[in-house]
Amino acid sequence: MRRNALLLVILIALAAIAVIDLVFFPEEHLALLYVIPLGIAAIRAPPWVVMLTAMAVFVLDFVSFYFQNAPLGVWLLTFIALVAVCFIAFWRSS
Repeated sequence: MRRNALLLVILIALAAIAVIDLVFFPEEHLALLYVIPLGIAAIRAPPWVVMLTAMAVFVLDFVSFYFQNAPLGVWLLTFIALVAVCFIAFWRSS
């Protein structure tokens, strides 16, 4: 039951941050907030959950940039930061 609750917390955090990023603040780019559910996964979840969370983070980051029309330089900078955080999270969890 604990693992299911953890997955639910990660999914709720991803959904809440996506809504905040895309609905409430569409003119701002808040992609680095996606690190929060990734951190939750890295602390408690097995490596496969961290990997799935990282993939969801990348997809949501891409969707965020697509709809917000952010400059390519900003996208590359946050993408590199997210790659680094995802690598550290996966390394931490394994």
